[in-house]
Amino acid sequence: MQSIRGMQALEAVVRLGTVNAAAQELGVTPGAITHRIRDLEQVAKTALLVRVGGRFLPSERGQQVLRELGGAFAQLRLAQRALVPEDDRKTTRILAPSSFATLWLLPHLPEFERNYPSSCIKLQPTDSPWRSPEASGFDMIIQDAPQRPDQRDWLPLFEDRVLVLGAPDLIERIGDVSRLGQMSVAAIQTDSDEPLTAEAYSWGNWCRDRGVAGSALRMTIRVTQSHMAITLAAQGHGLVLTSRSLVSSFLRDGRLKELPGSEVTGPTYWLSTLNRGAARQGQVFLGWLQETLAAEELGLARA
Repeated sequence: MQSIRGMQALEAVVRLGTVNAAAQELGVTPGAITHRIRDLEQVAKTALLVRVGGRFLPSERGQQVLRELGGAFAQLRLAQRALVPEDDRKTTRILAPSSFATLWLLPHLPEFERNYPSSCIKLQPTDSPWRSPEASGFDMIIQDAPQRPDQRDWLPLFEDRVLVLGAPDLIERIGDVSRLGQMSVAAIQTDSDEPLTAEAYSWGNWCRDRGVAGSALRMTIRVTQSHMAITLAAQGHGLVLTSRSLVSSFLRDGRLKELPGSEVTGPTYWLSTLNRGAARQGQVFLGWLQETLAAEELGLARA
């Protein structure tokens, strides 16, 4: 029984990245998680975890143990989810910027639901979450902005970076930022109605910051949403100026490539909890969100 608990703790720490997150999911103290893994390591006579950049990863022996486990604990979580009636699941209602919701949150939500089977997320994309008349009906708001959006209590999630991207063959032809002013290049303009972020994605501001002649860029297409501009750039229609967080999957699978030397400071993503009664499940979501973002940033840095 002790070994089973130890393997359950090991699997949870590796999957969630931290001892605290594993303890929260399994309903025990962080000390209990540490103790269970230490007991398991005594049985294995070797370390099963290594710490890299604030996140726990399996050692070579730990990987072997997890391979043998396969999806055993994942199947148990799915069974637990099936046991919990839909009406009894703790629902967290989240209002988020359209492009962040579409390109980052939605693809990651199945992972959250697998890890937290008793929780449920209701996600509503919108152009301007902090000003939305629907905000009062939600538990949490996510907003990207260079400064705190208003007088609510806002928690900074992460500081984004803005960069120029294009299809790989286009980036290869340009080379780097220093050559951009010597070429006539098609660019995709995102015309946002959100004053908090409009300047962050302004080609004019970016050209000034990087010392690039703006006349070299031809605004061939104008759209109102970042995810539309990103999709067009991946299809080869021109360069896009957008947030790194929105294009992580495009960079990983090679649909887009970064223009070397183009990255500048971007807006910060903020989170505000509106419904204090939902604070506990909100903290579960917040912990998962921060850990997933940190792990993804670490993965991109290694790539």
